[in-house]
Amino acid sequence: HPPLPRASPLPSQTTTRPTMSEKFQGTVKWFSNRKGYGFITPGDGCPHDEDIFVHQSTVKSEGYRSLSEGWSVEFTIGNDDDGKIKAENVTAPGGGNVHGPRPQRHRRGGG
Repeated sequence: HPPLPRASPLPSQTTTRPTMSEKFQGTVKWFSNRKGYGFITPGDGCPHDEDIFVHQSTVKSEGYRSLSEGWSVEFTIGNDDDGKIKAENVTAPGGGNVHGPRPQRHRRGGG
């Protein structure tokens, strides 16, 4: 029997939503360790000139994920559920892990 014709592969579901994989550089404007989010001021070459929201879950780090004001970072751009711009895949320059400060522990005086 002749071989059956192969069906062409279906388009991937991941291609239906555009994603930007291009890395951009920016500087951490502020970041709240307590709230787990902050904003990055984009650098030259970024298509957005307004500050970009960043959540701690998108920070590439071993251990505690945090950022500090004034740090240089690299990131890709995505959209949240409301269509607003947010930083994703946040790394140190060159793609390495970000080494954020450890959370401060409240010390209580004792006798």
